[in-house]
Amino acid sequence: MSFLLRLQGFLRAGTELPTLPASVLEIQSALAAEEVPLGELVAIVERDPALAARLLRTANSSLYARGGERVSALGPAIGRIGLRQLRAVSLAGSVLQIFKARSESLRPEAFWSHSAAVGVASRTLAQALSRPDLDPDVCYTAGLLHDVGLLVLDQFFPDDYAVIAGQRKELELPWWQQEEDTFGLDHGEIGGLLLGHWGLPSMIVEAVTFHHRPSDAHDGVRSAAYVVHAAEILVATDPLALPDEGMETAELGPVLEVLGAGDRLESLTERMLTAVHGSAGVLA
Repeated sequence: MSFLLRLQGFLRAGTELPTLPASVLEIQSALAAEEVPLGELVAIVERDPALAARLLRTANSSLYARGGERVSALGPAIGRIGLRQLRAVSLAGSVLQIFKARSESLRPEAFWSHSAAVGVASRTLAQALSRPDLDPDVCYTAGLLHDVGLLVLDQFFPDDYAVIAGQRKELELPWWQQEEDTFGLDHGEIGGLLLGHWGLPSMIVEAVTFHHRPSDAHDGVRSAAYVVHAAEILVATDPLALPDEGMETAELGPVLEVLGAGDRLESLTERMLTAVHGSAGVLA
């Protein structure tokens, strides 16, 4: 049986599939409304102490505080980071907790530091480009969750993961290309299937799905996929890279050319790296 059929069967059965906490699903549902009272969101977050702690830590991080006073209440914290960032914090933090204790081969601390770095770099690039087809918070969430397919492989298909890990030592192809050659799909697509199963917004699902093949993404999400791809290439030159992915030889310049910013390579690189290193520890 092909890997894709086994993966689809695994998702349909759902017997071992991790589920998102009720609080996260409630937040996603509330934010789908055109207007949501702040008190309703605070009440949801209050029922999840771990989420409340992550939210306060994020609001008081250098990424958002910017020299301002510390906030200690959830209402001001949500006001500071914004509703879309609340979605990102709740999603990413919950996925972190779901997978963190179960890793077989991936080092959780390194994996999530890398994920956070790609998320921050994605949002920073989207903000700098200031394009109508780019939502910085969508890019941030997609960047945070871009490699969740690796976790699915690592924890639920360890034998298949081991095949790719073994080939990595012999071949010079990037990890995602080995997956595509071996399984018929890469970890971006695997992650996209999981996020779609969880009912996440389609823009996030597709940006994750195509983050290694952004030219294949649909028109409305192609720029976001390119942004996440660019962010991962940038982080691949940093200690926060995942060395086994084999992304260190990819070049950022051509990706920025596609995004219409090829002449800003140096300034955008500096801006993204500054943001990445200034936000360390937000997801811890």
